[in-house]
Amino acid sequence: MLKALHDFREGAGFVYSGIRLIFHKDMLPWVFVPIGVSVVVFLAGLALIGSVLFAQIDQYLGLWPSFIRNTIWWFLICTLSSSLSFLLFAFSNLLAAPFNSQLSLAVEHKLGNGYVDENISVMKNIKVCLASITAEVKKLKCFSKIGIPLLLLTFIPGPNIFVPIAWLWFGSWMLSLEYLDYPLSNHDRNFPASQEYAAHNRGLTLGFGFALTVITMIPIVSCLAMPTGVAAGTILYDRKIKTHA
Repeated sequence: MLKALHDFREGAGFVYSGIRLIFHKDMLPWVFVPIGVSVVVFLAGLALIGSVLFAQIDQYLGLWPSFIRNTIWWFLICTLSSSLSFLLFAFSNLLAAPFNSQLSLAVEHKLGNGYVDENISVMKNIKVCLASITAEVKKLKCFSKIGIPLLLLTFIPGPNIFVPIAWLWFGSWMLSLEYLDYPLSNHDRNFPASQEYAAHNRGLTLGFGFALTVITMIPIVSCLAMPTGVAAGTILYDRKIKTHA
């Protein structure tokens, strides 16, 4: 039990290291695009909620007494925001996948390992982009096996009271696999390698994913979750996985 708690805390600590690293001056060029993608997707998601979904719900709740309406509103905000975050997360990572791979390489270079080829050819750049997007689609298929049933469960009265807790666990697991995969893929180890490592180091990876999940729940700060996750996952790989490979 104590080891699990120690591992959980250590995993969360890598996220703090990742936040510190992405604000280094020489890292900003690699961080700019992932943050930009996150901001655009986040704002688009808010616009969609405000103009369509929330307007319809508010019209329906207007018939209810104020204290019941407020209670329902807070519950809907918690459940829908956690559910929607899965969709926004999936879309933003799909768009930024090629840039995240390069960011992971830049982090390794910053840590004193690997290199970043700044003069990469156009054809090689296209191949890297296609490979990154293909890998992201495969990960989405894996995540959807749990994410879609959870999304449907959100709209079932009764069981949906447990949905926020389920999303917290699912988000922690999903984010840990997502961001461990970038450094592993850069070293020719595919997505199942991330799953295998997470299965054998649950405390460490869940602590890592939980800390990232908390960041995604904080408005504005959530836009830093993607580059922080890539940096933190690469640091974790450098200190824990590579040395024991």
